[in-house]
Amino acid sequence: IGVIPYYKPAYSFGGPVSSNADLLEGLVRLGVRVTVLTTNADGRESLDVPVGTRVDVNGVDVHYFRRVKAPQASFFYSPELGRACRSFLADADCGYFCSTWTYPMLPAARAARNNRVPYIVCPRGSFMRWSMRQKRLKKILYMSLLERRLTNRAAAIQCTSELERQQTAQLGLRPPLVIVPNGLSMERFARLPARGPLRNQLRLSSSDLLSVFVGRLHPMKRVDLTIAAFAKVATALSGAHLAIAGPDYGEEIR
Repeated sequence: IGVIPYYKPAYSFGGPVSSNADLLEGLVRLGVRVTVLTTNADGRESLDVPVGTRVDVNGVDVHYFRRVKAPQASFFYSPELGRACRSFLADADCGYFCSTWTYPMLPAARAARNNRVPYIVCPRGSFMRWSMRQKRLKKILYMSLLERRLTNRAAAIQCTSELERQQTAQLGLRPPLVIVPNGLSMERFARLPARGPLRNQLRLSSSDLLSVFVGRLHPMKRVDLTIAAFAKVATALSGAHLAIAGPDYGEEIR
């Protein structure tokens, strides 16, 4: 059972939507039955999906539940999802919770414990230094009251890189830290567009060096480091160009 605050096709939330789906769909192809409990959130809007019933999403049984309006939308409060956790986890073999700092983690971890179901917590970078510095006092309080206890009951914590493992280790959590990098389904790249249109649009020659940053233009992505590093490349190589593409958050990036 996967318990995740948002799921495919809620791509407005960025990379975890794709990486979680790729991982769980990969398990289905290996013969594992996977059920996901999630909300219908898509940014500040809602997905146009059936709510409270099973939806087959590339072989994964997904149950979307209404996110209830709350002072903090990012808490993903959904009483219906909470009730589903208590029901579904009673018969589960394992839980996979990508729900740190959000409401779904509470009923999921409690239901898993009550039914003696082992679970893995995947923080997706939310325990790393940069993230922990955001709303720092609130997170320190929430960690001491709830998050540490719920996470410490996990069978393991999945990190996606060695750097994440190192920084998560500094929190002194009890479960073993295992590194399982983000997988990538290659099916979507089976048919690629012809080369050239972007270069033509940017008026670049075939011999120019073009590097591309694609992702949310959010401070946590450290686009400033990309720009600073590329400035050195551009100084050393003539005809080097950097294209930055992605939704912005109203903040200036230099």
